[in-house]
Amino acid sequence: KSDKRQILYMKKYSSSQEDIYPTPSYNAILNYVQLSFELSQFHLNKVQNSLSPSGIVALKGNPSDEEKDAFVRNFKLKHTGSDNAGKLLFMWSDGADQVPEFIRLEQDPNKGLYDELNDICNEAIAIGHGGSTALLGIDKNDSIGNDSMKLNTARAYFINTVIEPLQEVIIDGFNKILAVNGLGQVKVMIKPLALDGQTNQADSNQTGSNNNT
Repeated sequence: KSDKRQILYMKKYSSSQEDIYPTPSYNAILNYVQLSFELSQFHLNKVQNSLSPSGIVALKGNPSDEEKDAFVRNFKLKHTGSDNAGKLLFMWSDGADQVPEFIRLEQDPNKGLYDELNDICNEAIAIGHGGSTALLGIDKNDSIGNDSMKLNTARAYFINTVIEPLQEVIIDGFNKILAVNGLGQVKVMIKPLALDGQTNQADSNQTGSNNNT
């Protein structure tokens, strides 16, 4: 009341020696976040810069450098692009028995590994934040019930176990400010997720009132 500029710092109670900033709840999965970023960077660079050669074009003859450059430009203009991101290597030989040939190189042997790592990252990041892949809409596991039911179940679990405990910390801080100023207490109203054309209705089990609106 004596100073218009005040700061109220709110955090969950911890028995550790954290004086100011608590350890983030997602601290254990930071490596997976970094790995996910590196995977996205790798695939982006692979498409933009054609980092992995997909084949060798073996040609007969010994043209000049200018003729080689012109041939390569025309070939790439007609046969490569973002849908065909692999880099091609061009080789010329003046051997008598040499005929034009395209030698396809082995595809990236780690492709399956990248897909597996991507799935691991998605699951680890979701779980590290207290959610699940079902909440993200990428759940690959078959289960009883339709997608709407799985999504609402995952959402309700996330709200009950992650969101509401954090809301309690914040709301307690707000209510302290309101109490000092002689105002009423506030609560949070959480509505169920509307799917399939439904209309959001307040959940009677999660509604609260505001005594001073």
